Amino acid sequence: MALRKKRLLPHQRRKKQNIRDNHQSLIENQQLQAKMRLKKKQQQKIQQQQQQKEDDEIGMFGVELSKLMELQGEDSGDVPMLLTVVLDKIVELEGLETEGIFRINGNMREVDAIASEGFDPDDEDSQRYSVHTWASLLKKWIRELPTPLIPRQLYKRFTECESPLEMKLLLDEVECPTTLAVIDTLGMFFGRLLQPDSVAKTKMDIDNIAKVLTPTLFPLATGNNSKLDLLSVMNQQKNETNAITLLLMYYKEKQSEEQQLQQQQQQQHQQELESQLHIPVSSIQLDQQSNKQDDLFVNNYEQTTTAIDSI
Repeated sequence: MALRKKRLLPHQRRKKQNIRDNHQSLIENQQLQAKMRLKKKQQQKIQQQQQQKEDDEIGMFGVELSKLMELQGEDSGDVPMLLTVVLDKIVELEGLETEGIFRINGNMREVDAIASEGFDPDDEDSQRYSVHTWASLLKKWIRELPTPLIPRQLYKRFTECESPLEMKLLLDEVECPTTLAVIDTLGMFFGRLLQPDSVAKTKMDIDNIAKVLTPTLFPLATGNNSKLDLLSVMNQQKNETNAITLLLMYYKEKQSEEQQLQQQQQQQHQQELESQLHIPVSSIQLDQQSNKQDDLFVNNYEQTTTAIDSI
């Protein structure tokens, strides 16, 4: 006798169907969440790849200082590493003793190649570039900064400065720490270049350096090429050059004071070493007297011994 399938009551069928629907809904929801998580991970991966690609494509020229500092990471100094490396190269290649430094252009093909392709400071290939090429590279880097080193809000007062002291006070108003650090690093470098010993060899005095740096620090003004406009541009460039001269005078004096301080510290250290190794004169005299007495005793002893032997 076949068993009949028990028929469910309407409310039982509805309950069972609800359970099935809820289960199916739960499965679909879990699948949807899994797809969303997978899609999110894929998007994050794509974004990371794009960011990495952008970072790889970012060079060292035409880039904001803040971006350069971000790329090189924390604990990497106060200024972009490129600036430090280029200044070191100029010093290493005796740029502080090279006639016409910063006035004579380097090989511009090499400058453009270094700027676009980069370089390894420890690579032997980087040693083949002349000091003039490195100096031109430095000027190119400064000139192509998206935000000029002299803040626009301080430009008018900068070109109206009348003394190195006034220039110093104006520098204190530079808000960006990195910008101020770069200005100070460059200033101390050129202050070193402008010391009398270097100027005698480079033939680049403060006026020459100021004329070279003016178009580097300030973009060339554009206008309608009229006579009046040309006169205005010339006056503007004259004011800019005067301001750069005052800035260089400030850092020349600051560098001179720092060198004098270092010399004083070295002399003091040398004197301390000498004082530690110095033997008082009185001690030397006592030792000499003692030696004389010992010699006299030995002589007397020998004479006495000789006299006894003769008897």
